[in-house]
Amino acid sequence: MHRIGLWAIVAAGLATALLDVLLCLSLMGDVMRAEGAGLLAWAATLVLSGCFLIAVAIVLLHCAADWGWCRPGWCFGLLYLLVVAEELWDRGGTYGSPTPMILVCSYLTTIPFQFAVWARRTAALEAKAERPEPERPLVQWPHTVRQVFARPAGDADALAGENPPAHGLSSAANRR
Repeated sequence: MHRIGLWAIVAAGLATALLDVLLCLSLMGDVMRAEGAGLLAWAATLVLSGCFLIAVAIVLLHCAADWGWCRPGWCFGLLYLLVVAEELWDRGGTYGSPTPMILVCSYLTTIPFQFAVWARRTAALEAKAERPEPERPLVQWPHTVRQVFARPAGDADALAGENPPAHGLSSAANRR
């Protein structure tokens, strides 16, 4: 049951990344058309967006498998966020302030990575649930109480009647 939830988290993260890329491409496309950008700028934008989708997929799958955080993918997500913010910041004053669009696109770029954190925590909980916990006693005595009631190994033998110590109750030194 949990595996279905985990893969739903991964699918939601990928869908969010795809929607983010489509929004950023449309916004950056408007900016590039207004600036008269060439084919090379369009190709770079498409390659960068495709690499972002691949990085998000790797991070999500890496976290869902509970292999670690896959930091290079996170760094590429930050790089994509910075490139989109820089590209949108360069737009002219005829379109109005770019700050709201930059904030929205920046936040949307972080959402797939929030899903990755959720997937990692879910995978860790599943792994913990699959491992049997060692049995613990019903009462956990504090360490000091355990020290007071602990018996040295020699006393256990004396109580059993085997090998009484020389300085015990039956020794000749105590009878004097």
